Amino acid sequence: MEVYIEENFDNPDLSLKHLSDRFQISGKYASHLFKEEFDMKFVDFLTQLRMQRAEYLLATTSDNLQDIALKLGYTSSITFGWVFKRVVGVTPGDYRKHRMKPGAED
Repeated sequence: MEVYIEENFDNPDLSLKHLSDRFQISGKYASHLFKEEFDMKFVDFLTQLRMQRAEYLLATTSDNLQDIALKLGYTSSITFGWVFKRVVGVTPGDYRKHRMKPGAED
């Protein structure tokens, strides 16, 4: 399941329901397995994968926010921006500005 999620995190339909259908287990059981294995909820794991990729795309491409949002499985840049700010602490635009400055590499 982990490999499947890592390979399909950009699918906007990826959910516990999707996983339960794909692996023929109940959504509740999929949730339980996930929590037991990773000590976090499925949605938190998915968000973590998406935000790691978002940081990479913001720092290494000039793609606009809508295109990045779509590449990550979000249907709108507004939702992507809200989640990014909640997780990372700054807006995607501010993150990109900081990462693009000379010497901004951490």
